[in-house]
Amino acid sequence: MASHLTFKEREILYRLNREEWPKAEIAEVLGRDRSSIYRELNRNTGGRGYRPKQAQRKADERRLRGRREPKMENPDLKKYVKASLKKKWSPDEIAGRSKRDFPRKPDRQVSHQTIYNWLRSEAPELRTHLRRGHRRRQPAGAGETNRLRRHRRPWKDRRLETPLW
Repeated sequence: MASHLTFKEREILYRLNREEWPKAEIAEVLGRDRSSIYRELNRNTGGRGYRPKQAQRKADERRLRGRREPKMENPDLKKYVKASLKKKWSPDEIAGRSKRDFPRKPDRQVSHQTIYNWLRSEAPELRTHLRRGHRRRQPAGAGETNRLRRHRRPWKDRRLETPLW
């Protein structure tokens, strides 16, 4: 995976670019691909040229701007989910209904898994409104004793159970 340029690398890029080094040689010195150097200079060159502090600030702003706000941070959606849970709706029903009630508002639509995750981490007191309290399911085969299931038993033990025609 590609890594972002550090502030130290941006300072070196600034000095070498100011001395008019070829971009390919700057890339070699920094251990980066030539296209990364061109991209960095195109993205972060301002009216007064490329400056490392300005470039770092722009990169940090882009990184923060690219993150989405978590779904359940929306107060309207929280209120909708809480009211629906109090009506004893399941998270699946809430998810389906939110898509129907808010077809043109994706920020008000929520998946059932997002509701379960939110209940587990931030609103455990509302789990009592779930029909079964969202208890953990037993893993497959947890109720078995030492006996093997019928389909796992050797054939000779099952032959008496099979009718002979």
